[in-house]
Amino acid sequence: MAFLSGASQRVGFYAEDGKLWRNRLFTGLLKREYIPGMHVADYLLGLLESFGITGEHRIPELAVAEDKLEKIRILFEQESVSCDKKIVAVQPFSLWQYKEWGRDKYIALIQWLEEEYGVAVLVTGSAAEKERAEEIVRCCGAGCYNFAGKTSIAMYAALLKQCQLFIGVDSAGLHIAAAVGTPTIAIFGPSSPESWAPRGGQHLIVQKKMPCVPCRQKGCNNSEKSRCLDELTLEELRAQIDSHLRNNSAIQLVP
Repeated sequence: MAFLSGASQRVGFYAEDGKLWRNRLFTGLLKREYIPGMHVADYLLGLLESFGITGEHRIPELAVAEDKLEKIRILFEQESVSCDKKIVAVQPFSLWQYKEWGRDKYIALIQWLEEEYGVAVLVTGSAAEKERAEEIVRCCGAGCYNFAGKTSIAMYAALLKQCQLFIGVDSAGLHIAAAVGTPTIAIFGPSSPESWAPRGGQHLIVQKKMPCVPCRQKGCNNSEKSRCLDELTLEELRAQIDSHLRNNSAIQLVP
């Protein structure tokens, strides 16, 4: 893709297995190993910096056009989302099972959010996750809405911009929410927050304290099952969320 773009300068990371043709398609290559614990943004920006391209900001920002925000406001009206309540987006799902926390715990979390903070909760996800989202919404009743599959990725960014808080797993939704300026609470399992979590005081990382965490594997011994998530209790998460919300003026959620 870089070669076909026609760009006169094409820079990339050197690949050990790219000697036959891949490396030859770039005009500049950087040979640099990723160091565990380094934030991925710093690793990738290091590629640009090695070729003299620098920037002021290291935190991703995503601008959302006003017409998309208006479309989301209309969608909220169509779905009867109360405009008198603060809105929290909850994304329980991931492409990777080993990153998920568990349906029943999300149901209890949403019920607590509704009761404690009086918020409207939007359960989000892809179209393929619509039925799973409906199972959660059905158990939570009024005040909880199924928005899985109801927006494109671009419109999902607009939806998250209209929310006061995002809660979810380590996923694309987490990073989109942070990029549009919405505070986030991220539930991490075996992945490393040092490498992947949004940066800034408005963001909270919740991760079970265990000697093996983060193992950076696809579940325990790559089994697709993560004990660190299975053993993270609702009470542990709830206590951290409550403390974070009540001590962070950047998040306008506490009644």
